[in-house]
Order: sequence, then C-alpha cells, then structure tokens
Amino acid sequence: MKTVEPACKKLERIWREAWRPPDRRPPWAWCEDHITSIPYSPIPGRFRSGNSPWMREPMEALVDPKIRIVSIIAAIQSGKTSVGELGIAYIIANLPGPTLWLDQTDDDAKDQSESRLQKLFDECPPVKSLYHANRHKRRLATVHFANGMTLWVLGAHNKTNLQRRSIRWLIGDETWRWPTGHMAEAEARVPRHLRPLALADQTQGDVPRVQDHHG
Repeated sequence: MKTVEPACKKLERIWREAWRPPDRRPPWAWCEDHITSIPYSPIPGRFRSGNSPWMREPMEALVDPKIRIVSIIAAIQSGKTSVGELGIAYIIANLPGPTLWLDQTDDDAKDQSESRLQKLFDECPPVKSLYHANRHKRRLATVHFANGMTLWVLGAHNKTNLQRRSIRWLIGDETWRWPTGHMAEAEARVPRHLRPLALADQTQGDVPRVQDHHG
C-alpha cells in the first residue's frame, strides 16, 4: 500500500531542504560521509581519502574560489578521474550549476556516464535524492536534477559539444588527447568570473601533481 505524504509535511520538508545551508567541508570529507561505495573501484566499501591522500589537495582546489583551473598530471591508476567524479557528486549536492564533463569522444562519454558516473551517483544518497521524478530527465548524455542543475557528459572531439552552452563547471578527462584548440573552445563556455576544472590525464610521476592557475 502506497503511503501519501500529508501536504503539511511535504511543505515542511521542502522548506527545510530549501533553507538548509550548503555543506562547506572539504569535498573529500563530505564524500567520506556520503559516498557509500565506488562500484567500479577495486577497494570495496565507503570512500576513504586515507587510501589515496593525494586526492585531497585537487579536490579542495576544485571548489577554491581563488583557483580557476586545476590541472593534474599523474601516473596511471592514481585517481585522476576519480577526483572529477567525486567532485561532481559534491557539486551537485552543494554547489549546483550547469556542468559539462568532456571525454575524448561521444562513445567514451557514454561509457563514462553509464559505467562510472551514474553508478557513483546511485551510491551517494544526497545526489540520488535529487534524481528527477521524470525518468526522461536522466539520460546518459544529459542529466537534469531536481535542484535545477544540468550535467552534460559529452565528447571533446565533437566541436559542436563545445558550443552553445553557458556552464559553471567544466571537467575534462584525458585532455592531452583532445584536438588542438578544443580546450580553449571548451573553456570559453565558462564565464570569466566563474571557474572550470580541467583534468589532464597523463602518465608522469608517482602521484598527482596539481598545478593551480589563478586569474
């Protein structure tokens, strides 16, 4: 038997949610509390930044208003892509705004959305609670959340994907494989007073090195 929420209770819940202050803890600390599992990770259980402490700095830089671009040059399998994935979960729940995730091609982006991002969102109750009631609002390339945020997951090789949209957050995976000029085209979608996040996936060094670009 389906239980119907009384109108007064529903109104109270909506009011409380609307006035709840955003969580301003470091993203990695928030993720430790709210990411119950990373389904595609070889490490079972909740997210624990202690397993990859080098992820903390770029995750903090992601939401630092003084930093415009975060570039990560790191070894294979060191958590570069996870920084962006976990960062998006935090952004959806606490700093919502139109967001563009770019992989190399549309097929790569589809696989990223289906096999990683949306599975991660399912394991994060604050994000999962923002899924739109209309299932057509949740697709692989475009996800509309109930708080008004839109997430696009697209390919950088398709220049059309880099145009038309005005976005707040830009996340690029394996940017070193993008065609020349496409990074600048993508960055142009973000107003100068806001800040994108660029992830450069390369295989140098033992742990991620974060380069902060101010301006």
